[in-house]
Amino acid sequence: MDDIFINIPRTYTAFAEWLFCILFILHTQKNYKGTLLYTLLVFFLGIFIGYQLLAGELPIILWIPGMVGAVILMFTFIYSVTKTTVKTAIYFTVFAFILAEFTASLEWQIYYFFLVNYDLISVFFEYIVLIIVYGIVFSVMYLLEKRYKMKSSIYDLRNNELITIIIIGTLAFAIGNLNFIDVNTPFTGRFPLEVFYIRSLVLFSGVIMLYTQREHRLATHSRLELAAVESVLEKQYEQYKINQELNEMINRRYHDFKHQINLIRNEHDEDKKNEYLNSLENDIKGYELQFNTGNDVLDTVLASKSQVILKNKINFTCVAEGESLSFLPVMDLVSLFGNALDNAIESVAQISEEEKRVIKLTIITKNQFVITKLENYYETPIIKGNNAFLTTKKDKKRHGYGLKSIKALVEKHSGELSIDTTNNWFKLVIMFPVNQQIIKEK
Repeated sequence: MDDIFINIPRTYTAFAEWLFCILFILHTQKNYKGTLLYTLLVFFLGIFIGYQLLAGELPIILWIPGMVGAVILMFTFIYSVTKTTVKTAIYFTVFAFILAEFTASLEWQIYYFFLVNYDLISVFFEYIVLIIVYGIVFSVMYLLEKRYKMKSSIYDLRNNELITIIIIGTLAFAIGNLNFIDVNTPFTGRFPLEVFYIRSLVLFSGVIMLYTQREHRLATHSRLELAAVESVLEKQYEQYKINQELNEMINRRYHDFKHQINLIRNEHDEDKKNEYLNSLENDIKGYELQFNTGNDVLDTVLASKSQVILKNKINFTCVAEGESLSFLPVMDLVSLFGNALDNAIESVAQISEEEKRVIKLTIITKNQFVITKLENYYETPIIKGNNAFLTTKKDKKRHGYGLKSIKALVEKHSGELSIDTTNNWFKLVIMFPVNQQIIKEK
């Protein structure tokens, strides 16, 4: 193979690496604006060209370290210019690197084809091919990245997703450039056009795989967002139905009380009048459910559940030192007890025997821990899988997040969570170290 034409000019490689870093920088919030930003972009173009020219002078044994250095330079460019995390910058770097490798390989393959078959040795023609190929690939990828820009959640990366992207990028680059290491393999060619074709094809496959994985992430996030929205709408509808039933109940009781008051008003026998008043008072007591735990937020959460508790005739007892939970932010406290109580209420509401519809809430401080214990009797079989409790509801996509949310909040505040389900009692115990409250007060 002719070494003069088998290697892509270093300046072309440098320009491709810089260009596809720009692709991701354009769609990300930047650290700089105006003249300073443009100066930095031009400065890095010079750095890229200088680095590639220097790397081109290194012996072939240092080719791989040289490529690693190019990747680090691309990461530094993206991370330093944009307001992004290290993880996201690595993610962009992998995409930019494979796109740059593919574009540079494709451009040189096309130029080499005309060079060999039509003897078009011309700098002008070389630049025309460069502008057309780089321009087309960049434009297509720009439009694609513009679509992802509207989905900010796509950059909420997990470690395993980032590792998958790195593996795909590494394999695509390694297989595509195998010719430069050994030509005696089933995946390498012996002639320049073979080498170019194999390299471009493998790198293009790498680009397809990277964006397929990205599309999969996008679809997964979209499904989760839709499920979350549907869950909120479902809860709003459930709350609407509860309020509607309560309004009907209040109207019924209003008519009952009006007749009872008329009866009492017209009764001349004092004993019977007292008997009617006592009966009326007992009826009213059945609708009284007030909480005073020492924590206004917790009282509000409990009060919001009282209507459902009364409606389902649940025996609910609460002994709580609510002030001991004052270190928890309002939203965390609401989410923690909202989810826990919803699960307990939903479980006991399915029990046909009223005397078994029991929920007990205890919050105490003991041995430097704030201990919260929520117990409820249950009859519906509990399903466990992968060391976690699974939802028993039919629509599993929109349910099953309650306990996960509780667990995440407990871990967030350095607490511990345990669950015991023996003897048909579901016991949720949460322990927070007391020193959190002391730290907050300081």
